[in-house]
Amino acid sequence: MRGSPTEAKPRAGSETISRGSEPKHGFRESQMCGLTPSDGQAQKRVLREAERVYGSLAPVLTKWVYFILFAITALATWMLRDYSSKALSHVSVLKSCLGDGAAEDGTCVGKGAVLRISLGNVMFFAIMFLLTLGVTRKDSWRRFLHTGLWPIKIVLWAVLIGITFAFPNHALYIYGQAARVLSGFFLVLQVLIMIDFIYLINMWLLERDHCLPGLVIGTLVTFIGSLGVTGVLYYFYAPSVHCHLNIFFITITLILGIGYSILSVTPIRAANAGLLTSGCVLGYCVYLTWSALTSETVDRVCVHNGGTGSRGVKIVGFVLAVLAILAATFTSATTTIFETKAPEAQKEGEEEDSELLPGRPDVFYIVFLLGSAYMAMLFTGWSLNNTPGQFTIDYGWFSVWVKMASSWFSALLYVWTLIAPAILRNRNFS
Repeated sequence: MRGSPTEAKPRAGSETISRGSEPKHGFRESQMCGLTPSDGQAQKRVLREAERVYGSLAPVLTKWVYFILFAITALATWMLRDYSSKALSHVSVLKSCLGDGAAEDGTCVGKGAVLRISLGNVMFFAIMFLLTLGVTRKDSWRRFLHTGLWPIKIVLWAVLIGITFAFPNHALYIYGQAARVLSGFFLVLQVLIMIDFIYLINMWLLERDHCLPGLVIGTLVTFIGSLGVTGVLYYFYAPSVHCHLNIFFITITLILGIGYSILSVTPIRAANAGLLTSGCVLGYCVYLTWSALTSETVDRVCVHNGGTGSRGVKIVGFVLAVLAILAATFTSATTTIFETKAPEAQKEGEEEDSELLPGRPDVFYIVFLLGSAYMAMLFTGWSLNNTPGQFTIDYGWFSVWVKMASSWFSALLYVWTLIAPAILRNRNFS
């Protein structure tokens, strides 16, 4: 019995032996294979050691690296679509689509390349979404999957894109149909973020008395600018009374704008709404209408001076459109619109949890997944039968109707946000 306390004591050399049996990186393999340490401090040590050995980036820098890599895939998509028909025609699955004689100019090959790169992106971001689902804290071991392991992730990304070039064409057609649906969700997300951002700006200005001149100036600029551009649209895209569709597109945008602008100053409106929010929404809807009209196929009767301009103008427009896509994807992925805080964390004077990540990785990846599908639709003009010519993007009648539907959806959603507090009185919209 006397010897039991002595036997219960760990031997001095046992700790050394067990440490020596661990991997030289300083952490057990089981800890990095999904077995979360019960001790929070131990888990943090494991993460720090993993970051030291394998490398890791700050969460904010991680998002920028993904943005750059996503931009590279967009550049590759454009180059393969427009300039690689001869090289890619040797790929068996792409060569088969040329055998039908339906795409002598190589648009069949370009379309196939666009859909395959898009599918590779979607598969990669889907895997990352599943691996980081529910991660919100810096001390989560799965956070390292988001900010670290860059060589492995880049290789995986490239391999997934390469694998898609072995997929049969009918599989890509099925993906193309799915990409249309995913792109619709991406457009809806854009509208939600746009309206949320407009309300935040309006509230910020209303809460500061010294910002009243800025509120007034912003309201005047948005309305004058929107009405001015509307006049330009009538001049260039409805020069004849026979241009019924273009006149309808422009006029319905204007009528809806007048309607919700009046509604935004009535007593039933939401408390944080006003003429500035209406002017911003009108400007966005006018922009979508203009974009829809520019996507129409050339019609010398209903496009003043006809044509789409010189090659230089087309190149500039193409570059701006690609940059807009990348910016829209990045801003959507970094939004906090879907993030909520616990009520106790919202109390005044209480510090926020320093261990919370600046944005959820799973939301980030799902937005990039949707953005990848949307980019495929823009580069193919939403058509699975052919692709636009060089330096053209988001072109064709399918694109026209998608953009006009987005404009009308934006207007209707904004109207709902104006009247929802008056209808759902028991719900807190603050």
